[in-house]
Amino acid sequence: MEEAAASEDFALSIFGLQEEMQTMRKQESVEDEEQWWIVLHAKVAVRPAPTTEGKPLCVLPQGSVVRAAKVERVSGVRWLALHSDELPKLAKPRRDGAAPAPPPHACMMIESATAGRLLMVAP
Repeated sequence: MEEAAASEDFALSIFGLQEEMQTMRKQESVEDEEQWWIVLHAKVAVRPAPTTEGKPLCVLPQGSVVRAAKVERVSGVRWLALHSDELPKLAKPRRDGAAPAPPPHACMMIESATAGRLLMVAP
């Protein structure tokens, strides 16, 4: 009798997890279409490619709002590719006074396994 109850509890918990995962996938697909995002974490790195390797282009503080070109999944992690209109804002000023060259592309991690949710759709 206890085995049947334990088996039923296990089945219900698996069903609950499936429902939760499906809800998350639906939410992500809706988010992927959003154009404006806000930085939730204290600081989030802007990188030239969807990887945590190497030096970031810059770091945006909490509350910064950015325009997205698209959301892509790389190695199981969602990354926000910044719109081309955002790229000139990321260019570092040059010492010789010449106009800084914007990076060809930039992206930001949406959620991190260690830090949690980094960005969200801007309200």
